[in-house]
Amino acid sequence: MTAPAKKTGWKTWEVAAGLLIALFVVGLPVVFHLNRKPLPPDELQPAGLLGKPLRLQTAAGERILVLSQQYGVHWYHYSGTGRRGFGGITSEQVINIDLWAFEPGNPVPLWRRRFKNNTPDVMTSAGDVLLGHGDSVWLALREPALVAAADGRLLPVSSRRGEPVRGDEVYDVRDLQARGLRMGDRWIGVLTGADHAKLTGPDGGRWRPDALGFVGDDHDYTLWSARVRDIASDFGRQERYSDLRPLGEPVPRHRAGLLMLAQRGATVAPADPDSVVVLQRAPDAQGGRISLSRIESGDGRVLWSADNLPIARLRHLLAGAGDLVLVGDAVRPPARPDGTSPAPSPWLVFIDLASGGSQSFDLGAASLAAGPAPLE
Repeated sequence: MTAPAKKTGWKTWEVAAGLLIALFVVGLPVVFHLNRKPLPPDELQPAGLLGKPLRLQTAAGERILVLSQQYGVHWYHYSGTGRRGFGGITSEQVINIDLWAFEPGNPVPLWRRRFKNNTPDVMTSAGDVLLGHGDSVWLALREPALVAAADGRLLPVSSRRGEPVRGDEVYDVRDLQARGLRMGDRWIGVLTGADHAKLTGPDGGRWRPDALGFVGDDHDYTLWSARVRDIASDFGRQERYSDLRPLGEPVPRHRAGLLMLAQRGATVAPADPDSVVVLQRAPDAQGGRISLSRIESGDGRVLWSADNLPIARLRHLLAGAGDLVLVGDAVRPPARPDGTSPAPSPWLVFIDLASGGSQSFDLGAASLAAGPAPLE
């Protein structure tokens, strides 16, 4: 008997198919690699403020905590086939939520923690995204986080304790300005020329200087002082003012008022020597920047002035025993050629109440600058 002929056609086809599959599997990445184009650089917008900044006391000292939100575009390669060959380039939106921590008087961040693509909880109001809980901060994000204010460590969310501490927000510089302040038997405040005429006219006794209210935005004010005495009447205790006179040099100050704390309504009045702090804002045509001056309450001497600070819209005031931290928006940049206007950059300004020394931090520019990588 003769041996049956070997069937080699089927095996030859299997080998060929295997070789083709191996070539496809091994070769496709090579072709994709040779075909792919360089990636465009990632595009990031300057960060903006999110929520209300906080000032918290920790075992390591006070912390100024600011939350920011930044949008951007990240480009990456993808594999696959298409009209133009193998692979291609596409993009995705990136949202960086950064928590910045500072020490009072120091514009260099102590640390920054990033929550990438972890957007605020839609059920939480914008003002409550950042809350203080003792020496930690709660971030009401889609995936909530609890962070140690001292060093930025992540803490178990279940360890949140105590009533929340909320920051303040103001909507106009007037929210942080008072007409005047009573200091013992004296009143110190700001008046316009029309106010002075009203107070010294025939019906002047009907008016309290600090109850006149602010009228309009385009007025200049000067500092004045008066004597105050309390009298009894059928309507209870009432104040009577006399001896109204200028305090110091009658320097016109545009849209001026005594600096006060928004939430507590207390006027900022540093001691040694006793004084008041005047907050003023330049006309819009001149950029609208704010300035601060500390004025001695006895003779009206200007102890210091911090002029033309880089904030045009003051949004938050964080006051300490010997310093101030101002948070707000810079002067709005010029419009682009297409008519759109970029958002103004948020700034932090640190003021020493004793000397008037100021240091500033441009948060929008810092969010774009190369530097230490944020904690993640």
